[in-house]
Amino acid sequence: EPRRLLLQGAPGPLASMAVTGAMEWVMTAAGDGGTRLEVTYNASGYAPDGLASLAPVVDGVFAGQIARLRRFVETGR
Repeated sequence: EPRRLLLQGAPGPLASMAVTGAMEWVMTAAGDGGTRLEVTYNASGYAPDGLASLAPVVDGVFAGQIARLRRFVETGR
């Protein structure tokens, strides 16, 4: 059965804007004995130039954090 973690807020580059968001982490058992992680983040609010242009920046922040988490889980460092 999947495990879910739900978080709310505006991380990183969105923290100083009139933006909020909801992040969902879904962890499921993988066929190889590992764990599959799926992360979804939905944001809404106001940004002078719109939020679409910030999506690649936010994706990059999350990708870096998840890569560090994976490295820690796999190596302990």
